[in-house]
Amino acid sequence: MFGFFNSKPKGTSTATSPAVLRADPSRSHLQTVHPFKKKFDYELNSWCYGLENLGETPLPQVVFRVVREFRSVFAESIATGFFFDIDQVAKRLFEASQKAVPLKEIAMALVAVLPEPEKLPVEQQRTFSLVLAQVELTHAGAVNRVKQRIQPINLATPVKAQSTDSARPAQAAPPLLSGRV
Repeated sequence: MFGFFNSKPKGTSTATSPAVLRADPSRSHLQTVHPFKKKFDYELNSWCYGLENLGETPLPQVVFRVVREFRSVFAESIATGFFFDIDQVAKRLFEASQKAVPLKEIAMALVAVLPEPEKLPVEQQRTFSLVLAQVELTHAGAVNRVKQRIQPINLATPVKAQSTDSARPAQAAPPLLSGRV
């Protein structure tokens, strides 16, 4: 009856119609990209290029120095709400460093340079927890690493030594200075 509804204009295809694009999740390249992704990828690619083109296998100290350089990138990505995959970053650095440092060590070193979660606003803490939970799935111990880093050390209270022999009374410590100097 109305044949013009079934026809398509010249130069178009049904594969690129908006309805098909919304219904087809395999077209992920058409989804919006986070504005920070370009900067994050640039930083990662630059450091990997540097490690790959040293001419020799980099020393572990060099690899860990590169990892420390990600501190500001991670802080900014969490501040902007950009979710990144620490495992993928660790794998890229692992390959670029010609496997000079074990993959888990690189991943844990990357966890160590994440910003302190208690200093982040609630929105940023959500991004932080997503990043941390993701790395915890593949490398157990990431959460403990963060907990150890943020626990305050109280140096004001001395630790008392426990005697293993309960029958013997504890001896008083000798005075540090006697009356003579």
